[in-house]
Order: sequence, then structure tokens, then C-alpha cells
Amino acid sequence: MVVVNVTYRLGVFGGFELGDLGEGFDDNLCLRDQIAALQWVRDNIAAFGGDPRQVTVFGESAGATSVLALLASPAADGLFDRAIAQSPALPLIADREDRARQSRRFMQLLGVGAEQLKVLPQRQLRRAAGQLQLESAQETPTLAYGLTHGVDLLPLHPTEAARAGVVSAVPLIIGTNSHEASMFAWGKPPMLPTTLAGVEDYLRRHGPDDRDRVLAAYPDFPRRRALIAFGSDVMFGAPTWAFADAYSAHAPTHVYRFDHTTWTLKVLGLGATHGSEIVHIQHSYGSYLGRKLHPLGRRVQPSVGRRMQRTWLDFARAEIADWPEYDTDRRLTRVIRSTRDETVADPDAVRRQVWDGVD
Repeated sequence: MVVVNVTYRLGVFGGFELGDLGEGFDDNLCLRDQIAALQWVRDNIAAFGGDPRQVTVFGESAGATSVLALLASPAADGLFDRAIAQSPALPLIADREDRARQSRRFMQLLGVGAEQLKVLPQRQLRRAAGQLQLESAQETPTLAYGLTHGVDLLPLHPTEAARAGVVSAVPLIIGTNSHEASMFAWGKPPMLPTTLAGVEDYLRRHGPDDRDRVLAAYPDFPRRRALIAFGSDVMFGAPTWAFADAYSAHAPTHVYRFDHTTWTLKVLGLGATHGSEIVHIQHSYGSYLGRKLHPLGRRVQPSVGRRMQRTWLDFARAEIADWPEYDTDRRLTRVIRSTRDETVADPDAVRRQVWDGVD
């Protein structure tokens, strides 16, 4: 297998939306870079022993969000044959109107016009973008950085595109970790409701009439466990369930929930937190994070890592077996545990159901 690691523009130079400022400013720069990379793979990968007719695109967190955006982008259609999205954060994709408002505020902070913007020092641009990021974080969960829908490159939000059937209907693996928000909760970020005040504020703005119904799905509320579950579902769980429901009507879809946790994460009270599955997919047990998660991983690779990497590789080769497809009748989900995997029908049914219809 040939793996291509894509570098694309980030921050104010790639993830900050200035497309409405006029000529010379394009939207979704980071997504455009990814599409350019996939075009390069199509045209050149055979020279490296790869097969341009068998390309799998995969990513985690912001990378997974980009994967789902690629599925919904007409410009990316036909550039890949399979997709894997690990813990996508779909609420970070905002509509064009919100991004245009943010770009106007950005210009206000800088005190310049569009033409002057192009010659400003990068430090000044980053400082203004950082200030806008802090302001935007108060409007949970919209951030100043992120992808934009409602433009030619990404006409619809990926979930709406899936519901409308206007996606690249390729086989998909998609899933989340059981304790996505636990690591973020340490810093109490305003864009992720993991505090009592944050949860109440979120429900007041997004579903005041649904408050009691939603919180009934978190019987431990307001204990920490319930707050973590609520924040996890707002950013990761509920949007992923909604996307899987819509997408599975058009293409083979495999859904997972990653439950494996190490003793180090247990001691820290984090559980299967956001990103903790990466070292197992990549077998990067010798990295700094890998050594922290699995001190003995370089000598004895955990079975969960062997299973996950084999499954991801088999999927990329179109040889996946023993993983039933997801549909809205049964919602079969692979629950990935430390020593074995188990297929469970709708394992988060109670929480999934309460988020239906909440804006």
C-alpha cells in the first residue's frame, strides 16, 4: 500500500474564510489544496506503485470533517474510491453568510481594505484572526476557522448533501470515540459545552423547548460523566449519527464506536478520548503520544491496534469482511474494545434519538 500524506494550508492562510472579499480571494483554501493533492495522486501515483483507480481518503477530527466535505464537493467527485472519517466535527462547517460576517469583522479588526490585506505581515493577520477566534468561540460551536458551505466548491453542508443524495457515493467507514470531549473539558473551551453553564447556554440557544427531553438522555446530569457525554454528542456523536443515517441510503456505510482505553487514560479519567485511536491505526507506538498511551507498545503491539489496522487496510483493498453494513433499520455498529470487537444494534439509541430535530 502507498500512503500519501497531504500538507495543506491552515489557520488564517487556509482555514479562514475570505472568499466574499472579492476578486483574488477564494473560499475553502484548505479544501482546494486537498482536491489539488488528490488530482496529483490521480495523475502521478502509478509512478510510485499505487493504483489511481483504488484511492482511499482518510482523516481524523478536522481531517475527517474534510473527508465528509470531499464527499459533498462536486470538484472532488471521482478522485477517490473509498473514504474513512474518524471523529468528524461537522458543526465546524458554517454557511457562507456566517463566514462573510466573520470576514467583515476581520477587516474591522485590522482596519484595512481588501487590497491592503494582501501585503500585511503574517503576524498581524494571525493576531487579528486569533482575536476573532476567541469571539467566535462564544457562539458555540461556530469557530472563525473552518470550511464553508453555500459556495460552488461546497454547495451544501455534507449532511444536507447526503440527505439530498448529492454526494460521491463511495464506501465509507465513519465513527467516534466513546469519550470524545473528555480531553477538551480540561480547558473548558466555550465552543464545547462540557460545563453546567455551557450545557444550559447551548440548550437555551439551540433547543429551549427540547431541554428536558434532551437532558433525560443523560441521567447523571449534571455530574462530570454526563457533561462529557453531552459535549461529545454536540460536536461529534449527534452529527455523525445524522450523517451516517443519511449517507447509508446511498452507499455502503460502516459505523464504529471506539471504546478501548489504556490504563494511562483511565488514571487521568479520560477514557477513549478524542484522537486516542490514532496511534492504533498508524501503529505509532514509538511516538511521544504513543509512548504515553502504551509504554510497552513498541515491544508488544496491543491487539486493538492490530485489528484496527488490518480492518482499515482490508477496507482500502475492498476486502473488508465480518462488518455488516449500517442502515437505519438496525444501525449495526462495530464497538471496538480492548480485546475484541462486537457488532451492536444502535448502541447509543437513547442519546441518538433525543438529538433528532434539535437545531
